[in-house]
Amino acid sequence: MMLPILSLADRDNRLIGELPYTDLDVVWTWNQVGTGSVIVPELHPLFGQIAALTDEVVLARVDHRRPWTGRVTEMDLQLDRNRGSWQMELTLVDDWIWLKALLARQNPLGTLNQQGYAEFDTRTGPAETVIKAILADIVVRTGVPIVIAPAPDPDPSPIVTIKARMDTVAELIEDALAAANLGLTVTTLGPGDEPPPTLADSGVAPGTVIVDAVPMRVQPWLLWDEAELVKGNLTFTAPTAHTATIGGTGDGVNKQYTQLRDDDLAASLGKYGLPEIYVDAGTSDPVAKGAATLAGVRGGITANFTVEDAMPWSAWDDYQLGDLAGGQVAGIDWRSPISQIKLAASDNGEVGYTPRIGAPTPPPEAVVVQAVRKLAANVAAERRRR
Repeated sequence: MMLPILSLADRDNRLIGELPYTDLDVVWTWNQVGTGSVIVPELHPLFGQIAALTDEVVLARVDHRRPWTGRVTEMDLQLDRNRGSWQMELTLVDDWIWLKALLARQNPLGTLNQQGYAEFDTRTGPAETVIKAILADIVVRTGVPIVIAPAPDPDPSPIVTIKARMDTVAELIEDALAAANLGLTVTTLGPGDEPPPTLADSGVAPGTVIVDAVPMRVQPWLLWDEAELVKGNLTFTAPTAHTATIGGTGDGVNKQYTQLRDDDLAASLGKYGLPEIYVDAGTSDPVAKGAATLAGVRGGITANFTVEDAMPWSAWDDYQLGDLAGGQVAGIDWRSPISQIKLAASDNGEVGYTPRIGAPTPPPEAVVVQAVRKLAANVAAERRRR
């Protein structure tokens, strides 16, 4: 199998060059920032341009079955005394990091001094339409190189209410995405890449960051037998609450409260069932927040597995992020979404994809925080250049 190609570009998305490596891995993650790492066994001639990441953006792209696009957030030089040379190790994050670095304001198109004119930017409607409308206003305000793929009309996703007040987009839309079983994709269009069908005639140029939504797909045939699992576990968890008390808007004696109760679960647990949990909805819809919180403490059977690619299904050809996979382990039927797909390659010719079924492994918080800070600084610097 052909090795993935790693190419780097500068802050204007001009190609710096292709970077050879001994080991590379990148991860796509469902509704989270995907990460990557690259090991280069020597001080490559591109070192100086990569080192510019302390002040300027260094974009990264991995081409294989499907492009992985993002940026370099860190380069670590390590002295290999056995080889008598320096080794470069790059840390990458994918373009989902944009959603961690964009703010949804209560007055979406107003200046900073006009934010006191409204308590929230409140929007109600089909989830995909509402989320994309919020993003579209942010793009207008910030001038970032993002294009939002239009939502379908009519939009079949469930009705949600989202209230924005200086929230990062990733946190603001988390519950709505979960309620609608939607995943957001964020990818930089490269030369020769096909844009989403809804943008096919829009003339979007290479270098444009495209945000789109994909539904979680139910694939009845997407099954793995126990013999095909590499590692993993089934976890049986007891419920820890059947009722949620949700704090809404207001402060002190003016704070509004809502209660949500799962009557079926309460009856099933009996009198010894643990009863209540509290959650502050903040700017979110209290019922949606309460339902999401109860779902998180509902208990049940959780499947977490990794499987080999092409055993029997192949990444991106047969399955994608968000697809509902299933099988049987120890006589127990399980079904969970594919939350991560990892591509790993090495210069000895080994290339493989590994899907993770079940809860994703979150990216290291330090990597995300550092990437957000750099992205915010780069956006501010770019606006000053205009």
